[in-house]
Amino acid sequence: MTFRQPVLFLSHGSPLVLIEDSPHRTFLQQLGQSLTRPDIIVSVTAHWTTPEVRVSTAAKPATLRDFFGFPKELYDIAYSAPGHPPMAARAAALLRTAGLTVETEDRPHLDHGTWCPLALMWPDAEIPVIEISVQPGRDAYHHLAVGRALAPLRDQGVLIIGSGGITHNLRDYGSMPLDMPFGYADLFAEWVGERIKAGDLAAMADWGKAPFADRCHPTDEHFLPLPVAMAAGGGRGRRLFAESDGPVLRLDCFQWD
Repeated sequence: MTFRQPVLFLSHGSPLVLIEDSPHRTFLQQLGQSLTRPDIIVSVTAHWTTPEVRVSTAAKPATLRDFFGFPKELYDIAYSAPGHPPMAARAAALLRTAGLTVETEDRPHLDHGTWCPLALMWPDAEIPVIEISVQPGRDAYHHLAVGRALAPLRDQGVLIIGSGGITHNLRDYGSMPLDMPFGYADLFAEWVGERIKAGDLAAMADWGKAPFADRCHPTDEHFLPLPVAMAAGGGRGRRLFAESDGPVLRLDCFQWD
């Protein structure tokens, strides 16, 4: 019997989570242990941006180390999860049926937004992974439609993950003191958490009205996996994790059952 899978939104944070002890690292390790093991994972990733939706049909994606200036040991890590072309085709068909323009691509790799959290959750790298892009040129209404279209995959043993960041202002992250007190990122993250708890899809569609939205997301690619996950999950969700990396980079993670 196939188990209906939940939906996750993961703030994937820095690749350093793979090699440095932190509450975020421990959370991701324990999360993988707590979930019913999925048959397939669909990752809607902030690190693949395209004008229209793209679904990766790669059978054997490589590990893309798409980050710079980190310790050498990070560049030696490989996450060799297979793809799943038949389920990728199914996902693309669902998106097209929903009226969305979709392209398929034999994307040769998994980006770090996908494989870094998965390497902690399921380090055996045996669960097939399919990546789907986000569209920074499109609004949250579009991404909610993507999530609704993908939702039926949950009943086929597919875990849908939106991988991004609840806040993502790297310029502020690099310039503000780490001991800065409660600030704008917390206000934004709490606004988001309350809307997820209430299942308020209308508010999520207009997330730009949230306090400090522009400052938390100077560009929106790290936020857009969230409306996908929220719509795929059906609205109401719960916060699983609410730590931060310094004063401006929140690492909140959510689940929809």
